[in-house]
Amino acid sequence: DGIWESFRAKMKELGYEEGKNVTYKITEIGGDYAETKKKVETLLDQHVDLIYPLGGLAVQATKDVADGRGNTLPIVFGITADPVRAKFVKSLMSSGNNVTGIVSANEIVSSKRLELFLEAVPAVQRIIFPWNDPITTGIETFRQTAKTLGVILVEKKVASLAELDAFLSTFVFQKGDGLFRATDAISAPRAEEMARLTLEKKIPFAGTNLFDVQKGALMSYGANYQKMGEQGAVLVDKILSGGKNPANLPVELPADFDLIVNLQSAHALCIEIDAAFLAKATRLIR
Repeated sequence: DGIWESFRAKMKELGYEEGKNVTYKITEIGGDYAETKKKVETLLDQHVDLIYPLGGLAVQATKDVADGRGNTLPIVFGITADPVRAKFVKSLMSSGNNVTGIVSANEIVSSKRLELFLEAVPAVQRIIFPWNDPITTGIETFRQTAKTLGVILVEKKVASLAELDAFLSTFVFQKGDGLFRATDAISAPRAEEMARLTLEKKIPFAGTNLFDVQKGALMSYGANYQKMGEQGAVLVDKILSGGKNPANLPVELPADFDLIVNLQSAHALCIEIDAAFLAKATRLIR
């Protein structure tokens, strides 16, 4: 939501007035690939001029539907991870197709996020990590980082929102646990519920961005989503108004990375975070 709102605000700044020279057709993705693909098919039936998908699941479904129809309309992803490995683009410099966008680099920063989480809460001994997408989560590197840092990793691959809900509702948390949100389309809609659950269980929760922390996560580290939304709008403007071909617009990295701490959640969890750590934070929520 944060990326979308900053995207829309930047588009307005660039001269796109809703109801005058631009219309947005907002479609919430489904809980899995098949459902999302059906929603994208319905969207393409409306003869849109450009698609701005958010998240790997949305990008994959959009590209597959468009390719299946031989449709070459521009696709500018607002956020995804490792689009080369996911085969959305041939390279970051030139996609070789009708796709470009902004990467979150989450598969890289997830390990740094874990390091910072353990620095903030040294008492954490087990990381509870439900995940869906191995690319966006950087699961292989994440496993190695957990091992190197000497923390137990309790991971669970979930294929849908229902599976994630079932896991969270039945898992027995214990003292020394910390819940870690994966950077994928399955856990994103449950950030607020995960924050609420961990506050009830007195378990620290690591989110991925500002919006997770605003919902109650203890901390987050990752790309500045507001800036990513603005970057996406600039790319879209280059295509719609500037006549640029997506293949000739390099995929962009995030402009900024933020470390954010929620002091209210720290107080609720009876966690005292070291002043030296707080000094590193980009933003504190009091």
